[in-house]
Amino acid sequence: MNMHRCFVSCALVLVALSPITAHASLTLADCQSDCFPTNSAAQVNQTQNNSITQVTTTFSTELVARMLNGPVVSDQTLDVGFNDSLIQALIGTDEALLSTAGAVSFQGPSLTNTITSFNSSFSTQTTISSQQFTGSHLFFGPTTVEFGDFGTCQSFALDANGYPIVSGCNGTPQQSFIPSGTRIFDTLTLTVIQSVITTIEFDARHVTQIYNLIGVPVPEPGTVQLVVIALVGLGFLSCTRPIGAGKRS
Repeated sequence: MNMHRCFVSCALVLVALSPITAHASLTLADCQSDCFPTNSAAQVNQTQNNSITQVTTTFSTELVARMLNGPVVSDQTLDVGFNDSLIQALIGTDEALLSTAGAVSFQGPSLTNTITSFNSSFSTQTTISSQQFTGSHLFFGPTTVEFGDFGTCQSFALDANGYPIVSGCNGTPQQSFIPSGTRIFDTLTLTVIQSVITTIEFDARHVTQIYNLIGVPVPEPGTVQLVVIALVGLGFLSCTRPIGAGKRS
């Protein structure tokens, strides 16, 4: 018999903030005449999914002591395996009970049945951390430059000066054409939100083994007499059988 149950627990959210990572390869000192400073901002959300499975197995043993073709004198279940010292002590106790009930010998303990049940539960833990990258870039005209609020972006890369180059953004940055001889010094601050989602599955298996211990009583007097009569009868037939009987000529 197999049983399966499943439970789901709520997530635990932990938030950790990391210090700002600054790249200062370019500064406003690099922005002189015909140079206009601008500021930009963007965000990238990253998610990592992890799965962990933990399996545990527990045992219980049921010991049923009964007389042969008779009543049950003891039926106990302990949350340990058959080889545990508690079960071995229980066997001795049950044998004493069976002896009191008239048993002179014992059969078993014999394994009669095994029942395995399963219980699964899930726990989800989410860890959120935040990291910032700040870098600057000097754009030379003639070209079209975007700066301002880039919103949430899909990905990013850092150039040689640590300036975040973002893509797949949903914001509305300003677009400006700068003519030849004009420069724009843009400083962009990128916030990266990292979410690590860990799903833990707990698989618990419980095994119950059922053993029978049988007490064998002394045979009833009438039964002993019938056995003796049968043995005597067989001996008499053997002695009175004619010599050579059953042989073919």
